[in-house]
Amino acid sequence: MSGMLSIERVHRICIRIALLLIVGMWVYFFIQYPKLPAIVPSHFNSEGQIDGEERKNLLWFFPAIMTAVFGLLLALNRDGKNVAEATRKKYFFKTRILLTVIQLNIALFGCIFLVKIIQSALLGYSTLSNGWIMAFEITMILPNMLYLISVKFANSKIG
Repeated sequence: MSGMLSIERVHRICIRIALLLIVGMWVYFFIQYPKLPAIVPSHFNSEGQIDGEERKNLLWFFPAIMTAVFGLLLALNRDGKNVAEATRKKYFFKTRILLTVIQLNIALFGCIFLVKIIQSALLGYSTLSNGWIMAFEITMILPNMLYLISVKFANSKIG
């Protein structure tokens, strides 16, 4: 039972950190928004170069989408009290860890990308290196792969 409590504690800490990042993203956005030029970068290619621009009022969608995705994953990542005990032991905690990692990634990289978009707009050139894009892709794909492998391994042990 103590293992479950430690997973829950880590989950709560990660969610709090992610929530602070989301709030910080909005605060930074509100502070920087009046300073932005009328046209801001809206898309970067795989090399981190700007290859799309939009009006700055559309930049509101970025933190709004990050917040909505975070909220949706938070709703999906419930406590699992209504999950059958066998299913809970087999899948619930792995799924909870996966969703928590994804939430933390979205919050962290959402902040990083918003800062990079705003810096690029203010400086007039891209401050987003392809290393950030690759790091985001790896941190989103790797936990999913590990989850699928662990579920496949658990199923092969049972069947």
